[in-house]
Amino acid sequence: MPPATLTLQPIVDELGLTVAAADQAYGVLGGLAVTLTPLTVDPLALLFRFRIRVADEQLAAVRQVFQGLAGDKIEVLLATDEAQLAFVDLTGQTPAAIRTAVEEFAQALIAVRVAAPGECVRCGTSDGVSAFYHQGQTSLVCPTCLQEAMADWQLRQAAMDRGSLSALVGLPAVFVYAAAGWAAFWSLVDGLLFWFNVMVIDVNNFTIMLGLVVAGAVGACLGTPLGTALRRSGAIRRAPEVLSGLVVVGAAAVGELLYVAVLLFLNFGVFDLRAAVQVLPLLLARYDEFWIVTKLALAFSIGLFCVMSARNRPQARIEL
Repeated sequence: MPPATLTLQPIVDELGLTVAAADQAYGVLGGLAVTLTPLTVDPLALLFRFRIRVADEQLAAVRQVFQGLAGDKIEVLLATDEAQLAFVDLTGQTPAAIRTAVEEFAQALIAVRVAAPGECVRCGTSDGVSAFYHQGQTSLVCPTCLQEAMADWQLRQAAMDRGSLSALVGLPAVFVYAAAGWAAFWSLVDGLLFWFNVMVIDVNNFTIMLGLVVAGAVGACLGTPLGTALRRSGAIRRAPEVLSGLVVVGAAAVGELLYVAVLLFLNFGVFDLRAAVQVLPLLLARYDEFWIVTKLALAFSIGLFCVMSARNRPQARIEL
């Protein structure tokens, strides 16, 4: 009978770890803070990460000590601030055996003095120390140092969230860039259709796929800078989706006006925005369903990338 498939939960229970976000688990093993990350499910592969401190000039010697642990199913990686123990394939292993191997690895780290058991990562005290999971890693920290680190993190996060005056001043330029990009793209489409004498576009799976790819590429080029500028300016902090959508609609409207102005210039040699304002409603009325759908698709693509970029709030790291 083949051995039962080993899963993550029995190992977490055996090690006494706490489950965190993204299927990670954290806790203390052998007196050291550890973070457990599953790599694959079948076969089960796990990565254990320990916080250590090694000087650059000592790193080569420490790596030499652990060189013999690596094999076909075990990998060891040492850096100046972290030691990693990876089990590539745990088929046939038991949670107890895994616990023994991981604790022996932790004791080896302590023996070569790259980690100290039960000590705060910041001040070195052992009073009231506990495991603190933050942003994918685990640290042993005392209450005082944790409070100081959190206060410092809140100050740095608030500074990153505040709008930049230079970004706010530069926002109109980015808006004009998006509108001009809209006009340039549709002018280019017109030029290509005229150059290749395309009178009818066959709507099929290929042209739909090509249109989606092009719309995605143009949307990323125009929407991402616009969303980044909006986020950095602080103008859309409360409602990024709604305000980003309004800005994109405005950019598309101005871009369509510029596009009409370009058409008038190419046909009559005069660049006149007032005339473009008068011609724009007439041109929109002549659009068939295909052009309406394609222009809406491009506007949606720009808005999607704009919102994604506007919501991409930078996160300050907790210094532990």
